[in-house]
Amino acid sequence: MLSVEEVAGAAAGCVRCSIRKNTPEVVFGKGSPDARIMVVLEAPDADAAKEGKPISGEAGELLYNIFAASHIKGGDVYVTNLVKCNPPEERTPTEEEIGSCKTWLDLEIAAVQPDYLILMGVAPLRAFFGEDAAIQEFRGKWHSFGEIKVLCTYQPKTLLKKPEYKRMVWEDFKMLMRDLGILKP
Repeated sequence: MLSVEEVAGAAAGCVRCSIRKNTPEVVFGKGSPDARIMVVLEAPDADAAKEGKPISGEAGELLYNIFAASHIKGGDVYVTNLVKCNPPEERTPTEEEIGSCKTWLDLEIAAVQPDYLILMGVAPLRAFFGEDAAIQEFRGKWHSFGEIKVLCTYQPKTLLKKPEYKRMVWEDFKMLMRDLGILKP
């Protein structure tokens, strides 16, 4: 089995899709390679790609504030993206681009071996559960990916545009906290 560093090194040379051919940055995940929780976002935006981070700016701050409010320590979290490069004009990645990058995510999951996957956004949800999957139907309950518990919810960028969704995401994170034993039932 490859380590996170080995997978990141291999992904750095990837040219499988059109996004990579037009961007110099492959943005790999950040966090503990032994994390219990792996967060999967859609794709890095331009600022995050320049910084070499899976998420940055106001959306990143919001995500890390959610972790802090959830009493989830940084060493328990690994944050990554489904697609490792910034799509042009911040558009949603295509099915072809997602298919090209999903191998890297699968290798990342195998390297980290998390107990929990938090799929934040429509693209990660559909990459795991099919093109017809909708967050409204998947959030608020546990799913599985092999032995890994999966929680689906809205992505931080959506919460910035639609603050009324924050309550739903908080309810999802409370489910996670209860399962981790941080919050009593």
